[in-house]
Amino acid sequence: MNGWAGLPAANGPSTRVVRAVRAARPPVIDGRLDDDCWILAPLAGPFTQRDPDEGQAPTQRTEVRFLYDDEALKVRVPTLVIWGLKDTSLLPGCAEGLERWVPEVEVQRVDDGSHWIVYEKPALISEKIRAWLG
Repeated sequence: MNGWAGLPAANGPSTRVVRAVRAARPPVIDGRLDDDCWILAPLAGPFTQRDPDEGQAPTQRTEVRFLYDDEALKVRVPTLVIWGLKDTSLLPGCAEGLERWVPEVEVQRVDDGSHWIVYEKPALISEKIRAWLG
């Protein structure tokens, strides 16, 4: 049995439908996405941009898959977190164990960045994002 979730479309009030696949055995939440059950879940999409060019095709790869079992809904989204180690709002220790909750996360730390690192070091952030996207 499969589940369905309705998501608002990025470019209007209509609803897009995403299929969530029931996993006979749930994936191991270990930061890796090599469990066979993910292969059964189709990629959601197509996606469109919201910012800066609303409604346009994405300029970067976007992959999202949904699984569910008797316990929970699992979502697979490759994620990059760039963490400023001088952040006084979210202490650096908050990033420890993040992969437990965000299975495909990569945390990159910046020694001299604060909570507002995206504004402080826009060139560095752009470089890190481009490298991560490959």
